[in-house]
Amino acid sequence: MANLSEIKQNYDKFYFIDIRGIQSYNNSHLKDSYHFQSKEKIFDFISKIKNKKDLVLLCSSAKKAKNMADSSMQMGEGD
Repeated sequence: MANLSEIKQNYDKFYFIDIRGIQSYNNSHLKDSYHFQSKEKIFDFISKIKNKKDLVLLCSSAKKAKNMADSSMQMGEGD
């Protein structure tokens, strides 16, 4: 797991997925971030990308991002 300074130094080596509500995302979001609110959408995105990078999930609380990451990883365990 990368820390914040590693992410800042290597911004282009990550996919940023914002899992906040659409209104929060529309109000402000990181440049080049993606907006998905379900683990299914995240998993679909991961399965289609050709350039594999680490994901950074963004939300208003770390708890929501952790839960979404855990759920998304469980979906991919069968692959």
